Amino acid sequence: MINKIRSLPIFGKSNILSFTGGFVDVVSFVALFGLFANHMTGNIVMIGVSVSNSSNGLVSKLLAIPVFIITVAATRLVITHYGSQSRRLIILLYMLQASFLTFFMLSGWYASPILNPDNWLALVTGIFAVMAMGIQNAQSRLIEPGQVPTTIMTGNMTQAVIDFVDIVTKNPVTANDAAKRFAIYGPAIVAFMIGAIAGAFLYKYWSFACLLVPILALIYLAATYPKEPPA
Repeated sequence: MINKIRSLPIFGKSNILSFTGGFVDVVSFVALFGLFANHMTGNIVMIGVSVSNSSNGLVSKLLAIPVFIITVAATRLVITHYGSQSRRLIILLYMLQASFLTFFMLSGWYASPILNPDNWLALVTGIFAVMAMGIQNAQSRLIEPGQVPTTIMTGNMTQAVIDFVDIVTKNPVTANDAAKRFAIYGPAIVAFMIGAIAGAFLYKYWSFACLLVPILALIYLAATYPKEPPA
């Protein structure tokens, strides 16, 4: 797998997408009463919390799961239609994700202040957030299966810790590959954390307008995606 993973610069695709993943997840969680835009495991946990405490927000978490499934399935069909290595496809996916984040931002702004997470405007706002991150989750698995995951950091952190131990102990069998992986997984984890912190602070001061940051990041990725070499 290490041969399939390319080291990227600080403003490379994986780091920008990891930043976006952390940013959007925090904004949706804070703004929509504990809704995770890209972390379905978290939503399942929050469903349990809502059921046991009879608290608001159950509908939004229940709705997030089928919306996520449908979005991933639709993304799969789009990728199958265009071919996974198509530049046009990858740019389309970036722009679709940016579009859904824009809808997330505008619907959230229109619905503000959101006092009831199960209000229909709040539900629509959450749907757009989940759709945007559903695209990113599917893209990371289908376009480049060997790339570092950019939405959920549990696996990345597990791998980084394993690699760190192998590097420190100078494991003769795995240390070389571990160092290469750590140089990729480590920055992605940091980028996700920075995105989460930035999302929390910027939402506090800018409300839903803070989503312009990941929207512009995705537009940047689409605009700078390398052109296909001439046939």
